[in-house]
Amino acid sequence: MTEQSPMEVQQQLIVQILRWVGSLESAEEWTDRAVQVRPAREDVPFVLQERSARGVGGAAGLLPPEVAEVVIALQRTMFAPGTGTWITGMFTVTADGKGDARFNYDEQPRDPETGGPAMGPEDVRDHLQQFPRDLDKTPEWMRAA
Repeated sequence: MTEQSPMEVQQQLIVQILRWVGSLESAEEWTDRAVQVRPAREDVPFVLQERSARGVGGAAGLLPPEVAEVVIALQRTMFAPGTGTWITGMFTVTADGKGDARFNYDEQPRDPETGGPAMGPEDVRDHLQQFPRDLDKTPEWMRAA
């Protein structure tokens, strides 16, 4: 049996997440939807934006545990010693089935409701403890925590 490369594992996890995004129930036909995630310990908060003919709608909450496990596994799989891993991920799906995943490694995430920082000092310390970075690869806002 051939072992999968880290890139193959990452791709499979991304596809699982994109399938979940595409499968979410909706009251109306949508053209595209994007889900931003920010793993924090076992919980993974998310923000959904859905575009339709009527405009943009959204929702926020915690991912279901089975989806949170996949997101956390992806973040761990993408860890590189010295450079860390991503802080937030954005998973976008179009109604015609195209998907995209983008990752934020350095910018401070913002709370969608308040616009303030989404990670407190304890969250930052936890993240850096799990995914250490060399000092020159650690953004200033993370060092301040």
